[in-house]
Amino acid sequence: MKSSTALNNCKSQVARKIVHPPRDSRSSSFHVQSLLQNYRNFKISGEVSRLMYYDGYNWVNYDEKVVEAVRDCWNCTVEVEIEGVLCLFDFYRMLVFDFVSHVEKSVAWIDVDGNCFSPKFVVDEFSGGSGGELLNKRKREEVNSFWNVVEKKSKVVCESMRWKQARVMGEECKSYLVVKKLFLNWGGIRGIGAEISGIYQVTWNSILGRARYDGFFNQVKITKAARGNANVTLAWIKCSSENVERFLNHGFSSPWKAEAHGCGIYLSPFKSNRVSVMPQDAGENYVILCRLILGKCEKIQAGSQQLYPSSAGFDTGVDDVSNPKWYVVWGANINTHILPECVVTYNHNVPAQSSAKPNLSWMPKVSNAMTENFFMKLQRSLPASKLSELQSLCSTYKRGKLPKGMFTKMLQSVVGDQMLRTTIQEVGGGILK
Repeated sequence: MKSSTALNNCKSQVARKIVHPPRDSRSSSFHVQSLLQNYRNFKISGEVSRLMYYDGYNWVNYDEKVVEAVRDCWNCTVEVEIEGVLCLFDFYRMLVFDFVSHVEKSVAWIDVDGNCFSPKFVVDEFSGGSGGELLNKRKREEVNSFWNVVEKKSKVVCESMRWKQARVMGEECKSYLVVKKLFLNWGGIRGIGAEISGIYQVTWNSILGRARYDGFFNQVKITKAARGNANVTLAWIKCSSENVERFLNHGFSSPWKAEAHGCGIYLSPFKSNRVSVMPQDAGENYVILCRLILGKCEKIQAGSQQLYPSSAGFDTGVDDVSNPKWYVVWGANINTHILPECVVTYNHNVPAQSSAKPNLSWMPKVSNAMTENFFMKLQRSLPASKLSELQSLCSTYKRGKLPKGMFTKMLQSVVGDQMLRTTIQEVGGGILK
């Protein structure tokens, strides 16, 4: 551990690096303006809800534990230990400094009221020892574009809180369009009228996540050396929201019971034209698009109780070698041969039954019948895409991941002013009290 003298020297070093503006008068003026803006950001900000750092390409979320530590001792400078490394957050200058590697990066945050605070003067880990560079026009446009999206689409703020290891993909992103096309052409989903409510890119920023990511690609090399071809493909796996979080944070657990073709994890081929037996739930559904190392496959007979490859010459199982409907990954390989890439959330059209009671499990806890009636009217009035957004918002609020004030603000954004006013007038006042 560093001595207090060494620590103070580090603090002095980062202070010197940050305070001295560029010599160019034009750059100096920009630097002063950015410092003033950053200072104002700190003074007017509410309680921090989401904290990010800039890695040179993207704004990356800090773990919730870091956010809580910063929130508990919110001040102009805060010392926080992140994965065993002491870091200094300077919120006047919107920077974080690593005392071990001496790397500094810009930070940004969103407060509980949904206000976004980002610096003009951006520093990242690739900027070297100069204390960062003034943004060129292209990079400024990229950073500003990111924050414009966050401010205009408050849903992004809410959705990105769902799973710590995944971030929302924008609908204009090429990757989003590719995954959307794969999903809608997948035999497991065709014919149910599915509507995508969100696509999330899995990130591997934590130490454990990075180890899983590197471990998968090491396994690709091992399998290729043994078989001549690792036979890497894409496949879908359906699960609940709770299992999405568990799979992303901790990996896959014990294999499923042997129901058809052995005891393992079942995945559906991403290009399969055969309709997979994937039961669909009312409300929001979840599937994960995964990279999968097939290696050499063997056919598993229907009704088999097989638990592992029949010989050392095989890696995975299939129900049909020429036209598989299912891939089967054995228990010993579930966390070395499967790597989650994207999470897709979707709704589908369930045939209406007049006698059936409407499903309100997504609704937040209410204190009066008037509020319950309010959400029931919204459920009947909103189109499927908007209803999906509302249900997702309410689910996040129910899990305690969204303050009440921010929830109300986002509710207005999702439903729309006119619909909100009309519905409130129909049921009376007293909503969400």
